[in-house]
Amino acid sequence: MHETKVQVQQNQAELEKHNAELKAQNEALQQQQAQLTEHQAKIAANKVAVDAAIARFGQLDDYYIFDELTIYFDNGKIKVDPKYNPQLVALAEKAKTIEGYMIEVKAYASSVGSVTLNRRLSEDRANGVTNILRKPAWLS
Repeated sequence: MHETKVQVQQNQAELEKHNAELKAQNEALQQQQAQLTEHQAKIAANKVAVDAAIARFGQLDDYYIFDELTIYFDNGKIKVDPKYNPQLVALAEKAKTIEGYMIEVKAYASSVGSVTLNRRLSEDRANGVTNILRKPAWLS
């Protein structure tokens, strides 16, 4: 009988030990579940952000031309003729009323002369137009 009692006590001690281990494992599992839920929420939020970015990037080439303005320069000159200033200012003011507007400035030079000189001439002309577009209307 004594041996059975000792065996029962050993079994109970071992059972308590296993119960403590099981409890610790359950707590660890609950923590991991909480972390997993948190990570899944972050993944879902990231997917939404990625989908929004993909949609936005897909629309980058979707644009409408609301207005155009052609400016002519004298041969070899980079200064914008003052007669174009009101038109440029009006274009800039109109663009401000449009959400997500973009103004594209293209400048060209004739094919006469060196490529380097004509490239520089085109850049200087574009910069002159851009400077007028950036200047506040009240400075005109």
